[in-house]
Amino acid sequence: MVLLTTLISNLAIINNSYAANCSPEITTNGSRTVVAFKTVGTCTWSTPAGDTVFKGLIIAGGGGGGAALAGGGGGGGYVEFETLTATSDVFTVTVGDGGAGAPAYNQSGTNGSNSTLTGSGINLIARGGAGGATWYAGGYPAGANGGSGGGQAGYNTTTSTKSNGTQTSQSQTPTLSTIGGQQFGFDGSAGGNPYFPGGGGGAGGNGLHTPATGGSGRSNSILGTSYVWAGGGGGAGWTGIAGSGGTGGGGGGGSGSTSAGTGGGAGAGGINTGGAGAYIGGAGGTNTGGGGGAGTHNNYAGGKGGSGIVVLSYLTFIGNTTISLQLTGGGSSAIFRNTSTIEALVGTAGKVTFYQAGKVIPGCKNRNSSGTAPNIKATCTWKPSTRGNVQITAQINPISASYALTRSSTFAISVGKRTTPR
Repeated sequence: MVLLTTLISNLAIINNSYAANCSPEITTNGSRTVVAFKTVGTCTWSTPAGDTVFKGLIIAGGGGGGAALAGGGGGGGYVEFETLTATSDVFTVTVGDGGAGAPAYNQSGTNGSNSTLTGSGINLIARGGAGGATWYAGGYPAGANGGSGGGQAGYNTTTSTKSNGTQTSQSQTPTLSTIGGQQFGFDGSAGGNPYFPGGGGGAGGNGLHTPATGGSGRSNSILGTSYVWAGGGGGAGWTGIAGSGGTGGGGGGGSGSTSAGTGGGAGAGGINTGGAGAYIGGAGGTNTGGGGGAGTHNNYAGGKGGSGIVVLSYLTFIGNTTISLQLTGGGSSAIFRNTSTIEALVGTAGKVTFYQAGKVIPGCKNRNSSGTAPNIKATCTWKPSTRGNVQITAQINPISASYALTRSSTFAISVGKRTTPR
């Protein structure tokens, strides 16, 4: 009975229906709402009602740096997309944590955790970055694979027994090419010579060696500012200078002689800067997916990888736009069976349908608007088939999902008899 109770309890823990409600940071960027999930862990979030088209960015946790003249951790996996459609869905969002830095020479840095976005027919995954290698005779290699690969260790008389991690792509649902998406990650560096480690790979480039600079991250401006994400961690130095963290939050490598590495730079760098290396490796920047920097010789520890992030962006629903009617040339009168042009002046681009007494005017359905604000309009060529007071209306179907279908007020046109023969 105790065993059964324990099993049920454990199952409940992993059931998404028990996940806490998300508390994302919600901001606006022009006409878009931006929803940023920054807290490590899993939660659920309800999308807006109806069809919503999302842009998104998913960054996994960065790999931890290796210890003792070691390789830098790889940056977290990077996934972006432009046109993911969800219909009144509930998303399960997981923000991956960075991997632990190796505490000593007898283990490598730990891989970062995946960041994911799942829903109805949706399973998008950014893989955690690979941990960096530790020096001991190649026996503690970089993580075998990850969003980006970890760097190779430096302590060995040859480079052949060392190991650098490789970037590994992740299958996605839906296929990224169908939602304007891409995924990125690069390999960690091999050591150039004995005692020279390699930097971890980043979302924008491979790690380097001599010095063991972390691979650069990749830029994305979904938050409204262009930040660089998922830089690789710097490898350690001994007789040479330690590697800097890659732009995008990578932690700097540690050094036991001339200089310590520095974390991922600001400005063109990540939303948070990676930590600078000393003897121990610097940590990857929080929410950047940056790899951890490596520790130097004499058994100094590697830095922790930076945590990941999930960001969604969608057009904010504003409501109705404006639409009003007039005749070209002005006035409100027309001649029976003579051609007139009705103009719909609208507040946003879209397709306009014109109606007479509630019925579509022939040839005037889904007329494309033209021009730029505040002079956007669509036209209808109309030949009145009845005399007297005619009621004209129009409706715009905006291109932007921020606006609803909007109908004009009634425009009354007085149609008089012909004064000239046919």
